[in-house]
Amino acid sequence: MNCVVVNQGVSIFIDMDDIARIAEELAHAVELTMDPRVPQQQRMEAYTACERFKETSPVCVQCGLYLTQQSNASHFVRHFGLQLMEHCVKYRWNQISQQEKLFIKVKFDCTRVTNIHKVGPFAVMWWVSTLTIQCLDCGYKHFPLIMLAETAI
Repeated sequence: MNCVVVNQGVSIFIDMDDIARIAEELAHAVELTMDPRVPQQQRMEAYTACERFKETSPVCVQCGLYLTQQSNASHFVRHFGLQLMEHCVKYRWNQISQQEKLFIKVKFDCTRVTNIHKVGPFAVMWWVSTLTIQCLDCGYKHFPLIMLAETAI
């Protein structure tokens, strides 16, 4: 299965296996940043790689969604997935394509995001309210949210 990402006006076809591979590498980097047994220099390099990805990757939203849906991932990893998606809405909304905005609209209908409640109910409620406000501030008035009725919070 392929995913189409529009980056600076150019359509890029990315295989979902590649999204999974990239997201797993991100998950490893997040785990490194949170492990006190890892040397400070290595944790800082992992943190820098995560931040660079968040700022520049054309697959930020797709990887964020993938990470939030991984039931076997740590809370740190799933929270980072939420942060990736939030960052795209908050700081890159005007640069992303209409196609990606539609992807966000469809995928962030919270009744469709499976296992998101495992991040923790307060984190999810905070994220949903923040994302909703940011979408409205950006002029995206038709953001669908059914307030997590089916996610057992």
